[in-house]
Amino acid sequence: MPLIELEHLDDPRLERYHNLPSQKMDRDPLNMIVEGKFNVLRLFDTQWPIESVVVERKHQHLVPRQIIETTDVLSLPTPLISQTIGYAFHGGLIACTPKPANADLDALIKRDGDQTTLVLCPNVSNTENMGSLIRIAAGFGVTALVSGEQACDPFSRRSVRVSMGTVFTLPIVRCDDMATLMQQLTRQYQIQHVAAVLSDKAVQLNQIKRSGPTSLILGSEAHGIDEHWLKHAQEHTIIPMSLGTDSLNVATAGAVCLYHLTQLC
Repeated sequence: MPLIELEHLDDPRLERYHNLPSQKMDRDPLNMIVEGKFNVLRLFDTQWPIESVVVERKHQHLVPRQIIETTDVLSLPTPLISQTIGYAFHGGLIACTPKPANADLDALIKRDGDQTTLVLCPNVSNTENMGSLIRIAAGFGVTALVSGEQACDPFSRRSVRVSMGTVFTLPIVRCDDMATLMQQLTRQYQIQHVAAVLSDKAVQLNQIKRSGPTSLILGSEAHGIDEHWLKHAQEHTIIPMSLGTDSLNVATAGAVCLYHLTQLC
């Protein structure tokens, strides 16, 4: 299949990419958009199926021959790509790929045993924070990230972009009932749930010890962790702060907590 050079925007294969900011791809149960040269090149290195690729004409040499032979690769001048997607684009590549199925959480926990570290995000609703958490979790070797019923889609366009390609390697599970899952994890695998909270009753992070498989629960910046989930956490922790600062961005807080928890393995 040859690379397809387009000069007009009426090709039906471009429909998937029309006016991306206004599309509801984030809730598309089947497909996701991957944008930016680095992320798409990471996608090329995986075994994920790819529906199509849009490439700036000046960057079409970046598309591997095997991708061109098996996928619709649409090459356009940069101004036409910007006109198609609805914003100024200088990222080189955009791709559409099917969203993956849920990772097998049971198999992952059995594989990692007492070294299991999970990140549970019941209601992290900001897509850029979610993407940052995916990248951070991957960097600390987390077993899996679980997004809850009130969380944004971890495979949304912005989340994927901010993850810098780690969304393709970190096991991710989408969960419709986080409270029930937390109870199951405790009952079946003796998971120790550690919730990061703003509370005078919370234990300082450096006092948290782990004795086996552990999860870190992170809530939204606006509302924190609702009692519906918080009551299932065995430990509540807080990061000591100075100079009148009471909290950190959820991704930054997640990084600090994960550094501590993974050092205890």
